[in-house]
Amino acid sequence: MNTLNEAIKKAMDLLAIRDHSRSELRLKLSRYEFSPEDIEAALDHSEASGWVLPPQALSEKVAEELHRKKKSHDYISHYLQQKELPPVPRDADRELEKALSALGGRFSPLSNPSTVDKKQIMVFLHNRGFDEETIQIVIQKITIQPKVGQ
Repeated sequence: MNTLNEAIKKAMDLLAIRDHSRSELRLKLSRYEFSPEDIEAALDHSEASGWVLPPQALSEKVAEELHRKKKSHDYISHYLQQKELPPVPRDADRELEKALSALGGRFSPLSNPSTVDKKQIMVFLHNRGFDEETIQIVIQKITIQPKVGQ
């Protein structure tokens, strides 16, 4: 059976790779056959040493990383929930920017998308977790055509 010092060292090793929530650390340490008491003591030591970020700070950090990867708010919320982290507020402007950016790599610029194109775009964005409001705004934005001579 592993000892408390080994549990603390393993927690330190895991946290050196990336930040983890308390529940993630608990799960990973349990895979190494540490006793529940040693796991809790290692988690307490990690928090007291400042190695584990507070839940809200970690949640914001993780959300920011996922925003940079163009993940939708629904995806981010689900991810944070899995890690037992608090939710972050939704930013409608940022969601719109990410949805438009996601289209850029998948669909060529559409000057006047057909009904089929719009449906494909809607399905594409919906499958990536974007909400209906954002999808409708994206559809409106791409169907607005500039007047000739402007």
